[in-house]
Amino acid sequence: MKKLAIYAAAFLLCAATAKAAVAPWEIDSLMGKPAPAFTVRDLAGERHSTADYRGKVVLINVWATWCPPCREEMKPLRELYLRYHDRGFTILAVSVDKKPKAVRAFVKKLPLPFPVLSDPDGDVASLYRVFAYPTSFIVGRDGRIVDIITGARDWLDPGFTAELEKLLAGRPEKQPATKRSRAGLSTAQRNTTKGKEQ
Repeated sequence: MKKLAIYAAAFLLCAATAKAAVAPWEIDSLMGKPAPAFTVRDLAGERHSTADYRGKVVLINVWATWCPPCREEMKPLRELYLRYHDRGFTILAVSVDKKPKAVRAFVKKLPLPFPVLSDPDGDVASLYRVFAYPTSFIVGRDGRIVDIITGARDWLDPGFTAELEKLLAGRPEKQPATKRSRAGLSTAQRNTTKGKEQ
């Protein structure tokens, strides 16, 4: 229970530091649509474009080293990548850290086998309507967003990996997803927040 409370507090802190111009419910407009295109450099200066990963199942993770839940989920993300990358799966970890030096130090301690991209101005976060960190987007082989996860999650959960395997096998859900996963924001919280803004 204590650990859950710590994660909830950390999530709220990370949510408060995201760009305030984005309302929490705006992110829903991306569900089922083509993932917005971007080109960002990795820590070595090499360019990565969403177009480079067409035909693959891509997990775009928007994160920061100063966000405790973001750091916590990097180990399971690493394991998830190693388990599925040879089946057409990849991860793009888009860091919004202002100083790439902090990201390099983190990656030095925990080597990550997938591309770690540097987006200090938060352009990708804005493009994807991110209002809290971490936020992840699952993009199917057809380039459309099939799930949006706000907050950290257990990436090795059997329920999630079963859905991922369906996507990798080309067997997506019969009905397109209409609701995103909310690891850190309940429907009640979301409606309350929206009501206060109106």
